Amino acid sequence: MHFGSVIKLLGKILLIEAICLLFPLAISLYYGESIYFVYIICILLCAFIGGLIYILPIRTRSIRIREALLSVSLGWIVMSLFGTLPFLLSKEIPSFVNALFEIVSGFTTTGSTILTRPELLSLSLSFWSSFASWIGGMGILVFTLAIIPKMDTGSFQLMRSETPGPSHEKITSRVKDAALIIFIIYASLTILETILLMIGGLSFTESISHAFSTMSSGGLSSRRNNIGDLNIYSQIIITAFMFFAGINFFAFFFLIKRDFKKVFKDEELRLYIKLILIFAFVITLDLILNDTSNLSILENIKNSIFQVISVLSTTGFTTVDYNVWPIASKVILLMLFFVGGCAGSTSGSIKISRILIVLKNIKSTFKKGIHPRAVSNIKINGKSISPNVVQSTFSFIGVYLFLFLLGTVVIAFDPNCNDILMASSSSASSLGNIGPLMSAIGPVQNYAILTDFSKIFLSFLMLVGRLEIFTVLILFSPRLWKDQ
Repeated sequence: MHFGSVIKLLGKILLIEAICLLFPLAISLYYGESIYFVYIICILLCAFIGGLIYILPIRTRSIRIREALLSVSLGWIVMSLFGTLPFLLSKEIPSFVNALFEIVSGFTTTGSTILTRPELLSLSLSFWSSFASWIGGMGILVFTLAIIPKMDTGSFQLMRSETPGPSHEKITSRVKDAALIIFIIYASLTILETILLMIGGLSFTESISHAFSTMSSGGLSSRRNNIGDLNIYSQIIITAFMFFAGINFFAFFFLIKRDFKKVFKDEELRLYIKLILIFAFVITLDLILNDTSNLSILENIKNSIFQVISVLSTTGFTTVDYNVWPIASKVILLMLFFVGGCAGSTSGSIKISRILIVLKNIKSTFKKGIHPRAVSNIKINGKSISPNVVQSTFSFIGVYLFLFLLGTVVIAFDPNCNDILMASSSSASSLGNIGPLMSAIGPVQNYAILTDFSKIFLSFLMLVGRLEIFTVLILFSPRLWKDQ
């Protein structure tokens, strides 16, 4: 393990965080908020420590897989720790645990909150939470690759360790160019959504904050009733961009290149759309037959589509309190907590690509049961999937479910936990980076009632889930730290 390269990269991350803090500072100055000096202190602190690390004569080398894994995990932790400072110094969230929970929720694009009245938070701090989720949406390390012009050849290891999903479509031979392409697409969609929301009547600050949360799958809103307070036009725009956020971002690149065949024949994208249509239809039918809210059919259709896309993309926005929906609809949503969007998107959870591999493996097993001598290869988009990938997929899902059960047990011991649904959904929501959940902490409530230990543990689950589990857990392997 070569720690010099890791330390240097952490310095670069702190310099980027200092630059990022300039944006909430500008918001604070524009609206005349008295906490502008807080951002100045935070910027100077990040710039000083990051700059000091950057100029120190530390020996570095090309980043290998071990350094990449450590850099990714430490990068998120360092970014989160320094990200708590605006909340703490402004005293709007005076508790360190609450501030850490809030900013980890932002950077991991989970969208959970301890705020009982988020509309009372300063505009600049509300912006900082949403902006943090936007930074985390494509990943701190990919963000670094796109901004820092000079990175060594080992940067590919960083991108592989950080970018969501089990596989990546190679669109360019240079990793810096690939990261920049992703970032440009990501930023362009964010700008487009901001403009469309402003057309719908939202202010610039609220429009860009909601756009940050949508494209990052963060789901943070400054409104107490979340998206339910917005007009129908804004809800439709957010629904569309939540759907985009759950798609592999490389698909947008191929759309720009007019390679439509490659996009529309993508099996993962087709399954993503099928799941939305099937479960939105089932929930709509359940609401029409069993719901007592007396909403129109069109309103039930809108709410069903919105909520299914929100959960599948792991955004976590809500238009209604689905905690009062019929039991069948709630079971479907809880099940979707474990699915997620496409690989290479900003969504969390298991991801549809892995679900697709499992389904094809089951089909192959049945086929071999009927024809034992038949050779059945698992293929996705016409490409064979190696047995190692299939094995790693099942391993990932196994560890994911184990962590979910562990989280359920831990939260169940919380004295403020009311029932098993609250424990299980809080674990699934944090691990899948979804945010809202069910039971006492409904989709329009918060996590403030939980103990500090539960909040720290859920923050750990958010981080592990955002970094695809093995990126963090492999650091506990003694073999990783041995020199080779």
